[in-house]
Amino acid sequence: MKPPLPLLLLLPLVATADPGALSPDCATTGANSVVSACLEKALQAQQARLEQALHQALKALPPPRRAELQRTQELWRQYRDAKCRLLYTPESGSGGLLDMQQCLLDETCRRTGELAGPANPGP
Repeated sequence: MKPPLPLLLLLPLVATADPGALSPDCATTGANSVVSACLEKALQAQQARLEQALHQALKALPPPRRAELQRTQELWRQYRDAKCRLLYTPESGSGGLLDMQQCLLDETCRRTGELAGPANPGP
């Protein structure tokens, strides 16, 4: 079995997500199942922030550009999911699952920052 994620791998999450998004147990537990549940909870919270940032970005765009951003967002989601799924296979066990969850959370945090950024780049 692959060891749980080291504390250093979780530090970028603290820097990119809201401080309350991660339970301290995510970084301190030795049980993969607890880390997985914690990462899942953090991902759900970040997903809500992403949806909020997307909503704000859509409101800031002129109507003709909104469809472009929605299409871009769907393509981004497909890319994120495909990229992160590569980290998990049945052979990788719970360690691979943690890697996939970490990837999903990291990518979602990055995209939220892109959408909420000062330039609000859109598509």
